[in-house]
Amino acid sequence: MVTDGLSLAVLFDALVHALPNNRDVVRLVTRVLQDDAFVVSPDLGPVWHLKYFYDEAVPLNVVDIAILTMDRGTLASTDVRFRFTNLAADVPQGSS
Repeated sequence: MVTDGLSLAVLFDALVHALPNNRDVVRLVTRVLQDDAFVVSPDLGPVWHLKYFYDEAVPLNVVDIAILTMDRGTLASTDVRFRFTNLAADVPQGSS
């Protein structure tokens, strides 16, 4: 699934259901966005900031994320996609 591309919203939802601590979910999502192992599209540019949306009933419980960029404005989590970098292209022919 990640090789073909995955939206940030799908990743966030999966992590929320898999991890007991909401803080860990936010940390993992931030790492994915900064990790060179993933290609993020659209390109966020050099300056971006995460905006967190919180559950009104549960204090400090993040329920969604948006990304604020200089060039593209605010991107919803459903508009941001990422996939694994094609590591096979970096392997010389004939190597195993």
